[in-house]
Amino acid sequence: MFKVAKILMITGGIWKLKMTKSNLLQFIYAVYSGVVQVLYASGPVSLLISLFYLFQTDIAKAIENISRLIVVSLQVLKILLCQSEGVVRLFSRAVREQVDVYRHRDGVVRKVYQDHVKYCKWTTAPVAVLFLICGLSQSGIGIWTNFNFEQLQRQSNETLELPLAVPFWYPFDKNKHHLLALLFQVFQSQFTSFYCAGTQAYYNSIFIFVRAQLKILQYNFRNFDDRSEANRQISEDFTLTALKKLCEKHQELIRSVEELNDSLKSIMLLEYSVASVLLAALLFQVMANIGVEFNIYVFFILSCQLMAMAWNCNEIIIQSTGLASALYESRWYQHSQQVKVIVHLMLVRCQKPLNLTIGPFGPMTANDGVSRLKLAYSFVSVMSS
Repeated sequence: MFKVAKILMITGGIWKLKMTKSNLLQFIYAVYSGVVQVLYASGPVSLLISLFYLFQTDIAKAIENISRLIVVSLQVLKILLCQSEGVVRLFSRAVREQVDVYRHRDGVVRKVYQDHVKYCKWTTAPVAVLFLICGLSQSGIGIWTNFNFEQLQRQSNETLELPLAVPFWYPFDKNKHHLLALLFQVFQSQFTSFYCAGTQAYYNSIFIFVRAQLKILQYNFRNFDDRSEANRQISEDFTLTALKKLCEKHQELIRSVEELNDSLKSIMLLEYSVASVLLAALLFQVMANIGVEFNIYVFFILSCQLMAMAWNCNEIIIQSTGLASALYESRWYQHSQQVKVIVHLMLVRCQKPLNLTIGPFGPMTANDGVSRLKLAYSFVSVMSS
């Protein structure tokens, strides 16, 4: 389930779990990780400085650079948050629990999980590919710009100004060291796509894993007394023990989701808050006839990213409330009073759904994703009128 996220995060240098037993290779990766993250973090600084010059010369490009600055700054914050101790601990636990599920002796449990693995690949991989294509296109534009610049330099005796696809500020003369400027631009474009795709796959994989755990728990709730039904000699104590274990598993899952929410609510707030600004900025540039094809493409990717996160968060709410129905569908009424009391208490707890919140603004649902698209459209409609 975490394969797509792992590949992208290893490439981007933000994978925190141990990858190899070799201390040397682990050290080399740690050095690589530190270098690329420091270089990438210089991007927002360079974009911010360039804004001061662009506002004096080209307002249209300045507006375009603001959206880039927001995207890159958001990725830096998401990288820092996804490497926090709480998130890494949760992800590590999910990876370990995944192994236990694959080894489960119940074929239905394994099938439920494998179905979610396929679902995870089909929801994270396409968005990741779209982000990578976006990065490659930006890199291609930069390389093509450099090729044309070298051709013009050879044909002209004058010192030409290097036209870059993204107007970064450089602490050196970009016309004399245009290859270095180009490499920095390609690096920023490519690693922005890696980080956007990697963090999106990272968080959605965790959300889908929680959903899979809830579906498996529903199956176990519905069939908690299957063994006692198959073998009448098994005592009521066995059923009571099995039910208590499921209750403990439910409580453990509740604590995990609460811990996950505490770790990710800042990221959810960032995504939710910045999404409207970015989507509105992209639509505004399209209406102003600035990079129409590219901005429409980025708008589509960001919309898919926002809706995927909102949908998966909404699924956690739905599947957690489905636990009550699954437990009620079991044969609880055929058992002792003690079993009925435990079932009743579990049913009461299942009435409170598990959710992931947008900071202090309540749970994230599918409606919140749609509302961001509506807000962006409303903003552009008001500005255009």
